[in-house]
Amino acid sequence: MSAVELFRTWNQKIEQILLLENQFLESEVNKLKGQVSPIFLSKALQKASALAPIQPKISSTILMQLGQLLRYQLYDCDREKVFLQSEIHFISNFLNLYQLISDRHFDYSLVIKGPTNQLLITPLLLIVVVQTLVEKQAISHLQMEMEMKDQTLHFDCAFVEKYYLNDTDLADVKNKFDKLHSHVYQLKSQAGNLQLQIRFYNDGISSGAP
Repeated sequence: MSAVELFRTWNQKIEQILLLENQFLESEVNKLKGQVSPIFLSKALQKASALAPIQPKISSTILMQLGQLLRYQLYDCDREKVFLQSEIHFISNFLNLYQLISDRHFDYSLVIKGPTNQLLITPLLLIVVVQTLVEKQAISHLQMEMEMKDQTLHFDCAFVEKYYLNDTDLADVKNKFDKLHSHVYQLKSQAGNLQLQIRFYNDGISSGAP
């Protein structure tokens, strides 16, 4: 009887530990969904405030762009999955806002190939890649191309400068993808180029090995 009771108690403790681990992992994933830097958002507000007396139209545009970003994060990202097309629109808004508030010259291009209007992905999955790139002061022009082909999303980012992103630069990107989709992505960094590939299945991104 003592052995049975001891086993029951031990089993309950194990279940409690597993529950706590799952809750912690879920909490970490939820944190990763909100990856737009608070510093970036704060800078946008400061820039809009500074421009309001002298360039009210630009100030208003900044606030409108900021409002669209926050609306997406607050409402659309409450869902477990969003359409890739919505994520692309969010990235475009982010880069447009970055152009308006940046203290240096920056421009970008974004080319989309293949079907994107029916594919579901985790919210804010790709913004961590874009944000990592624009935060590098050495990059002044970013050329991006997304192509959905053979159930794989190819996200290629090229920049004129022969800048190389090392493991430290890409720590946030790897941390996010390792926690969310560790078995279905590949990330390659070369001088002047960053390539991300994400494998999809019929039900969206799989957590299992491809």
